[in-house]
Amino acid sequence: MISDAWRKAKYATDRAGDFSMAKDVRLYQMEGWLSGVTRKYVRICQHYKGLVQRFDGEMEALVGLFTAVQRFGVYGYLIYGVLFFGMPVSDLVLYAGMAEALTAGLNECFGRMRKIKQMSFSFSCIQKFLQYGKDTQEEALSIKKESASIRLEHVSFRFPGMEKDVLHDLDFEVDSTEKLAIVGVNGAGKTTLMKLICGLLEPTEGRILLNGMDLGKLTPDERYTWFSCAFQDVSFLPVTVKEHISMCPEQETDSQKVSECLFMAGIREKIEELPKGTKERMEKNINEDAVDFSGGER
Repeated sequence: MISDAWRKAKYATDRAGDFSMAKDVRLYQMEGWLSGVTRKYVRICQHYKGLVQRFDGEMEALVGLFTAVQRFGVYGYLIYGVLFFGMPVSDLVLYAGMAEALTAGLNECFGRMRKIKQMSFSFSCIQKFLQYGKDTQEEALSIKKESASIRLEHVSFRFPGMEKDVLHDLDFEVDSTEKLAIVGVNGAGKTTLMKLICGLLEPTEGRILLNGMDLGKLTPDERYTWFSCAFQDVSFLPVTVKEHISMCPEQETDSQKVSECLFMAGIREKIEELPKGTKERMEKNINEDAVDFSGGER
């Protein structure tokens, strides 16, 4: 729960500070919504952090109480022995040192217990991530890859905690001889459907078959060899337009091929109008003189 809250709070703060989102935030007056979402999940995080700090405080109080009782009892007994039974002062110093060593050891033990509790939470999150997709009965299925067909049999999906399905009872088939476009409004579940087919998500109900074989029974490595994805997320490096297209240093870049790519993408005129053309740097967050592109141009 706390990891989900931190992730959602970070997403909201990242979007609020994303320069490319500034126009959308102003246009749709999202400032209040972003602030509200951030505050909501920060409060959840603070609640769980408070529980952890409460545990630490209780442990500290327990250690302090035990130390006080121990020292009161040990030193009281030693002083009583010196005053009434003639215990040598050297024995007093020896036993007092042993008592302090015991106290230090117990403090170290309690400190390790707190550390183990904190680490166990982090480790459980990592273990859950590493075990994702490993709890099924995997089978290494040999499938000929000359052709392929994908069939969805009454597939439904909903995210944890949601009351309604994002996708409900999808049933269709497509093969490698077809080109299929999934069209829908924002939030219709287009990206979710692609992630289900690629095995990045698992259906809540139904099955997805690849050449008649259940995708859920394929090993992840076997399943991922079937798909290549080009998602809509875009990230730029603080280099020139030319270097971004070629993915090579400028001295190794073929300018003619770059021009052809820009033409095919329908953005060559836009680039040619820039003062430095393809030598304009990108990522305004890093380079103040960099060029800024719209979402579609990016």
